[in-house]
Amino acid sequence: MTTVLNSMKRRNLLHVAAWCIIAVAAIIVLAILRQYGQAAVVRYDGYNTLAAAWNGYANGNIAEAQRRAYELARTHPQFSSEIIDQFGQHLIAMPSLLEELFPKANQALFGDSAHEIVGEILAGDAGSAATRIDSMINNDTLPDTVLLWRARQAMRDGDVRAAHTVYLRYWKRNSASRVAISEGVILSGASLEERVNVLLWWGLWDEAMALSASAPDANEQPIAHLCDGIAAELAGDPAKARADYEAVVAQRPTNHLALLRLTALLETLESAATPAD
Repeated sequence: MTTVLNSMKRRNLLHVAAWCIIAVAAIIVLAILRQYGQAAVVRYDGYNTLAAAWNGYANGNIAEAQRRAYELARTHPQFSSEIIDQFGQHLIAMPSLLEELFPKANQALFGDSAHEIVGEILAGDAGSAATRIDSMINNDTLPDTVLLWRARQAMRDGDVRAAHTVYLRYWKRNSASRVAISEGVILSGASLEERVNVLLWWGLWDEAMALSASAPDANEQPIAHLCDGIAAELAGDPAKARADYEAVVAQRPTNHLALLRLTALLETLESAATPAD
């Protein structure tokens, strides 16, 4: 009888031990699954943030693109390589992000010809960088993205003619892809305003102006004013350009490019009106 009882006790203890092992294993498995689940959520959110940042950059909202990508790089450094791969040389347009990632990015990303230019931009000396680029504008070793940076910098500085010159140089280099890129934008499902903004930001001004001329109703007329304003600046008529930009902002107060151009134009007009000492 005692032997039977001892045998039953041993069997019960083995059952308890087995269940304890199973419980511990289950807890470990659940912890691992939870960890992988959290990592998967971080990856998913990170890629969504990166996609949103690139979309903002492509649409001309560089400040928003830089904010999103910079926060991603600071909070989740494991995404640094993905950010570098996504933006590549386009990082030159976002100095804060470039400074954050520069130790991780190979300096050869920009080539020897642009190394000093990138250094000046990181040091906050955009004027010297712009001057250096202008002196090298016909240098075929100058990276395309450096030309884009210069054109957009000229737009910010209020020099539309300089921007136009650099954009022409850029598209002369990339003429084979111009039609494909412009058609891709024009045939996209975005609104007319979005498509024109993207074309303008990428220096496809002729295509943008032709597209804006097709505005079918009054609701889309503001974007036509934006193109008219740029055309007026190129023609040397700042008064008409100002009126066009103000017409855009009155109806589309969040139009990034119109606000940028109006601000730059007003600063230029104010500077011209200020008497020299």
